Amino acid sequence: MEVIPAIDILGGKCVRLFQGNYDKETVFSDYPIDIARRWESEGANRLHVIDLDGAKAGNPVNQEIIVSMSQSVGVSVQVGGGIRDFETAKSYIENGVDRVIVGTAAVESPDLIYKTIEGFGDESILVSIDAKDGIVALDGWTNFSTINVTELLDNLVETGLKRFMYTDISRDG
Repeated sequence: MEVIPAIDILGGKCVRLFQGNYDKETVFSDYPIDIARRWESEGANRLHVIDLDGAKAGNPVNQEIIVSMSQSVGVSVQVGGGIRDFETAKSYIENGVDRVIVGTAAVESPDLIYKTIEGFGDESILVSIDAKDGIVALDGWTNFSTINVTELLDNLVETGLKRFMYTDISRDG
């Protein structure tokens, strides 16, 4: 088993949201790079970083901080939040991020999965399936699709995807 510390970034700060509610945040630090270095010093082999602003906006908002973070530590970094096209995935990977995480794009642009695997290998991407009552959430958990978790998993089987993660929103936070 691998334990991967999570760093959620909102407004440039490390936060935790309660069940994805952007109005229910707890700020843990104003310095995400310091938090990444702390996790590394405590033995983490990988960091899970989410650009919450990006997830909501549909494009990266905290990319500069995240790239600096990945270049400041000697551990693998996987990042999600606002990665909706190949150019964004490519930019992150070419700037030191080990793996990109897609959620909304897995529903709306599944070709991103194919392109990323083709361009960077099957370890370069994972799909985050976030759901409430079995229905897949989109856009940083601010909207819901009409697709249930099982249907999305069935669709992902054909992509060559090697990794996915699942979050039950009602239990998060």
